[in-house]
Amino acid sequence: MIKNYNDFITTLFDAGFSMGGGNSEGIYSVISWNWNEAPPYDTPVCWHTGDPETDPWEWRMRVLNERDDTAYAKLFLKRAVI
Repeated sequence: MIKNYNDFITTLFDAGFSMGGGNSEGIYSVISWNWNEAPPYDTPVCWHTGDPETDPWEWRMRVLNERDDTAYAKLFLKRAVI
């Protein structure tokens, strides 16, 4: 379960890549829900709050600014992938 940025990073590196959010195409995503959906488990993670610890929208840029072993691109169906 992902409850903050560090959980996200750990899960991302275990998985190898992630779509930017939940999707109906069945492509794996570390965060399995979109900004307009309720999380499937109890978590403070919430989209578009601006909180760098709990906002997946912030994580996509934070991971690029803080790490040198990560890339961000639009690869699958013109969707963001980290």
